[in-house]
Amino acid sequence: MKRRFYGIFYCVQVTSILETEKSKRRLIELEDYKLIQIKLWGQKSNLNPLEGETVLFKCLVVDIYRNTFSLNSTSLTSYQVVQDDEAIQGVVEAASFEDEGNTIFIQELMLRVPADVMDTIFPLGSFVEGTNIEGKRAGSTLKSVTRVTTPEQNP
Repeated sequence: MKRRFYGIFYCVQVTSILETEKSKRRLIELEDYKLIQIKLWGQKSNLNPLEGETVLFKCLVVDIYRNTFSLNSTSLTSYQVVQDDEAIQGVVEAASFEDEGNTIFIQELMLRVPADVMDTIFPLGSFVEGTNIEGKRAGSTLKSVTRVTTPEQNP
């Protein structure tokens, strides 16, 4: 079973459309925590994000070929440009507290969270189910939190 993937990335490089007798594709190099390549196939190769944009890609599938991880387009693949300091609100569905960096999962997005912002959301340093936040994000980073409510505050 192939898993659908959504992600917000910084667009590093976009190739021209590469066309052969049997295929048509465009390669896009993106950066999140590390560099990753997306292959847009067929009609989806007409999608053309600009280098330097922060973009949200939807409906990609994970591909591992010769021990190299990449993402491939599907018939449902789309993208949109993410504006800086975009408002975000919702229930934090999961959280990861790691030395390499904190992350939360909210509204089908995985966002990096600076330590001071994570401390505001989870002051005891552990995940609290049902925590609702309002804040601002830039790309795949939660920049600030303006409101945090927990289940015991909202019976």
